[in-house]
Amino acid sequence: MPGLLHNRAAAGKGAAVGHRLISALIFLNALGLAACVVLIAAALAREDVLAGQVAQGLLPSLRMFVAGAALPTVAWGILAFEFDRAHAKKKLLESAAIYVLLALSLAAFVVAGWRVPRTFISALQLG
Repeated sequence: MPGLLHNRAAAGKGAAVGHRLISALIFLNALGLAACVVLIAAALAREDVLAGQVAQGLLPSLRMFVAGAALPTVAWGILAFEFDRAHAKKKLLESAAIYVLLALSLAAFVVAGWRVPRTFISALQLG
């Protein structure tokens, strides 16, 4: 019986780590989205032409941040599905889908974050 209780505790801890990872990815992508909005607002305060160039340049990054925040939400939905997780294949499929979605979210955050400074600096040089 102690082994069974230990396995339940380990499974609960693994789920908590997954939820923390999902929450962290949503927070990072939302923070990136807010940073893009702040950059556009700062450009608006400076000049109208510059704001248009900055907004146009940041549009792909904005889209990536939004998608990056949405993917962990989908992963959370998969975790919330009520199906029999006793089968190893179903559990493996669920884990694979969740980790693929989280990896895509992290990739979207990294690519979008990588593009933001370059886009903003190039818009400043054009303006």
